[in-house]
Amino acid sequence: MVTRKSYRRVVPALGALVVAATLTACGGGQPGAAALVGDRAVPSADVTAVTRDLTAIAGDAAPSSTIVLIALAQAPAVLEHTEEAGLGYSDQQARDDLAAQTGGDPEDFADATVTYVRTNAAIQALQSAPDAQAIATAISEDLASDGIEFNPRFGTLTDEGAVVSTTYPWLVPTAAAVAP
Repeated sequence: MVTRKSYRRVVPALGALVVAATLTACGGGQPGAAALVGDRAVPSADVTAVTRDLTAIAGDAAPSSTIVLIALAQAPAVLEHTEEAGLGYSDQQARDDLAAQTGGDPEDFADATVTYVRTNAAIQALQSAPDAQAIATAISEDLASDGIEFNPRFGTLTDEGAVVSTTYPWLVPTAAAVAP
C-alpha cells in the first residue's frame, strides 16, 4: 500500500534522477574527461594521478593540474613526432628516472605519470634538435586538426592556444577577487 508520506519521498527522488539523467545526456563531452583531443579522452583520473605523484616528488614545486593536463593532451602528438626524429625517451627510462629521484620502485608510478615525464623529456630534447621548428610545426598541425576541448574545471583554451581560468558570466567577482 502506497501512503501519502511515501509518495512524497519517492516522487522528488525520481524527479532528481530524471534531471540528473537529462543533464548528463546534454553534456556533449565524456564523463570523467579532463579534455578531449579529437576522439581521445584524457581522463580526469590521469590528471589526478600525475598531480599526486609529482606532488609527492616535488612538493609545492609540482606543476598544477592544468599544466599536467596540457602535457597529457599533447603527449601522443609530441611523442610520435619526437620518436620519429630519434628523440625518443622510453617508458622504462622515465620509470627509472622517477625511481632514481624518489628512491622508490619504478613500477609504483601511474602510467600517466610516465607519459607526462616522457612528454616533458621529449619537449626538452626537441629544443636542441636541428630540425626543431619542423617537428614543432608538425606537432602543432596534428593538435590543430584533432582539436582540443578542455573541461572548464581545468581552464579554457583561447584562440592563441593559451589555457586560462574559466570565467562564468553568472558569477559576480567579489571586490577582493578584483583588487590588484
